[in-house]
Amino acid sequence: MGKTTVFLKVLNSLKGFKVYGFYCPEVRVSGKRVGFDLVYLDGGEEWMARVDCEGVKVGKYCLNLGAGERLSLKEAISSDLIAVDEVGPMEMRIPKVAEFISRILSLDRPCLLVAHRSMMIRGEIFTVTEDNRDHVSSLISSKLTELLRKDRP
Repeated sequence: MGKTTVFLKVLNSLKGFKVYGFYCPEVRVSGKRVGFDLVYLDGGEEWMARVDCEGVKVGKYCLNLGAGERLSLKEAISSDLIAVDEVGPMEMRIPKVAEFISRILSLDRPCLLVAHRSMMIRGEIFTVTEDNRDHVSSLISSKLTELLRKDRP
């Protein structure tokens, strides 16, 4: 269980709240990672990065520079929580994804972000390890539930 699994476990615990955003699970073929998809939390997905293709690359992955067209700041603002997995160098090279992330970071809104270690993000930071992942997901769920309940009228 890694960062995305903790992210999804936390989101699954937030019943009754409107959550908007996306996550980027790895794509594996025969056990080998071949890329990443962008999955919208309100439904739908598209490919974000793959090995063995032409175009702009981050590391060994070629990027789909058209990914993220469906991301909506209006929907993000109207949600209780904005959730993004991941904020990293790959995502920040894709124009619509980078624009969305930059804009949500400037909002005064509750966010759950999985950030690559190279990214500087303000807020409470939790490091996920094999030893603490169950505790961390419960702790984040509790803190977010308390925060989101407090923000409700």
